Amino acid sequence: MPNVLAVRLVVVSLSTARLAVVYVLWALLTPAVGFASGEVQAPPEATLPPVLPSELTTTLLRVKPAHSAVPSPEVPSPAVPSPAVPSPAVPSPAVPSPDVSSPDLQTLAQWLGNATLVGLGESSHGTDDYHRVLHRVFAHLVREEGFDVLALEISQAHATRLDDFVHGRRDDLDALLAERWWVAKVFYDEALRDLLLWMRSFVEAGGRPIHIAGFDFKQPSFAIAELAELLQALDAEAAAKVAALYATVDSLGGLGVFPNVSGFTAEATLDLSASETPRPVRFSVWVRGVGVEHGSVGLLVRGRGRQSGALNESHSLTPVDLTAEWTRLEVDIEVPADMTRMLVGFYHRANGSVWLDDLVVEVEGERVATEGKLQEVVPWPLMIPAAQRMDYELVTDRDVFRSSPSSVRVDCSAVVDKALAAVRAASTLLDDVLAASQLSSIEIAWAHQMARLVEQSVEWRTLVDNNRDVSLTANVTWLQREGYPGRRMLVFGHTSHIERIPGRMGGYLAAARGDDYVTISMLTLAGDYVYFGDPGTVAPNSALEAFVVDPEQHVGRLEHELAPLADGNPLLFHLAATADTVEGRQWLEFVRARSSGKPQRDTDVVVLLQRVNPLIPLASDR
Repeated sequence: MPNVLAVRLVVVSLSTARLAVVYVLWALLTPAVGFASGEVQAPPEATLPPVLPSELTTTLLRVKPAHSAVPSPEVPSPAVPSPAVPSPAVPSPAVPSPDVSSPDLQTLAQWLGNATLVGLGESSHGTDDYHRVLHRVFAHLVREEGFDVLALEISQAHATRLDDFVHGRRDDLDALLAERWWVAKVFYDEALRDLLLWMRSFVEAGGRPIHIAGFDFKQPSFAIAELAELLQALDAEAAAKVAALYATVDSLGGLGVFPNVSGFTAEATLDLSASETPRPVRFSVWVRGVGVEHGSVGLLVRGRGRQSGALNESHSLTPVDLTAEWTRLEVDIEVPADMTRMLVGFYHRANGSVWLDDLVVEVEGERVATEGKLQEVVPWPLMIPAAQRMDYELVTDRDVFRSSPSSVRVDCSAVVDKALAAVRAASTLLDDVLAASQLSSIEIAWAHQMARLVEQSVEWRTLVDNNRDVSLTANVTWLQREGYPGRRMLVFGHTSHIERIPGRMGGYLAAARGDDYVTISMLTLAGDYVYFGDPGTVAPNSALEAFVVDPEQHVGRLEHELAPLADGNPLLFHLAATADTVEGRQWLEFVRARSSGKPQRDTDVVVLLQRVNPLIPLASDR
């Protein structure tokens, strides 16, 4: 592990309703490096933004928590053994001294105000420095600000097992970490191990109960195992029935990985005559459906011109629109003059069967020959072949058609409907058992949530709800309302889930919670991280691959504009009262003007590191 270096860190504040502060923060684990030759270069003098007030500057500290490193487990295990699972001994390290002299974290805590839900986002998974920042921030929030719960972007069911370790109900930490689902290796690392050991030592030293939790659902096996154990103790017959239902769910396959959101998508090439000017083109096809209860079916048109760039248009029908009667789907677009070859196709991202017939293309009102195009379509391949399943089959139907000699039909596998029916039947049976039990309301709520995690996994896998963030939001909300009511919680995940992005978890939480949800985004200017490689070849036994942060990707974005303010040091940047000052507003306008239309981050605080390092894998993953 590299030595901790003392460095300066500038902290700038930028939002409405809080005092602007420029602060010096954090110490990096490695020397700062910049865009090209080892230093972050400021833009030319003529392009520098307005200078923020000098009185907003002070000094600061580090990234890595004090005494975060824990020695190898070679001392006797804690006094409370796990009655069920014999395991290797685990050390009980001393609780690190509170960072009472950490003005950086004290200032950060002031910026968080009284929010009961704080989101901390990492811009890349597989990054050690981000996980170390998480440890330091959470430890401070626990000791000084009354936070009790850390929710990670990991299986909510498996997190309950990790929480058993934190509270001394289990001692087999390394065995627990090794259980992790293969995709979660970007979270389960040495930094997480250190954090869990610190949490346990805090509880054992007489601190109040603090908890590790999860808010993801992708791998249902952990929740199924928890429910099986509970049901066996309550009603063995019901437990057997639920096990059989969940076996049907398991036969679906492809659970736990990013679902095949393209469903069945297929296209054929269509050549258009050259033109000197853009021309209006209408694409249409007739569609009918049987047994379609969720998802969508649509017409897809794509193209690319040398000067005009990419064109991508579609029009979809929902289950309400799809009946046994033929319905016409249309896409009207203006095709650029330089675009003479296009792709026209359709997609079935639902259950049931769908028929398509009579594809028509009209250029400026004149029909183009499209005979046989529907039969020529080429299906898209699976994005992750080793971990996904193709649930659809394309056939030519000579018995059901509208006007052509035959139509094309896409059938969704009956396994999809069987799995959905099974998971819902299992939840209903569980409800009946719980209603007749003597369990506490807390235990019942937990069991219902475990069943809901399995449902979420199946619904995501089958495209009943292909927006994962809807379920992530529901799980975070459950943790605060029922799992740990009244507790302050830090939620850690990718910035794409944490930031206030419409249609993402952060956007949903912000809309529901208002100022009670505050976000922190961790970014970097350079460095390395590890992640999964080519989706076409990745598999459960695949090793993580090394990736390099490309400084050029930051040009025009917030982190690029913050680089001069950082002056080669880590930066804590708060979107607070800067917008209330003249200089701050000028700076914001400067950044917007330089963004060239690139999306900017909607977050409250930015932790900008000069350089990051890849995560340190667990011993079981080396």
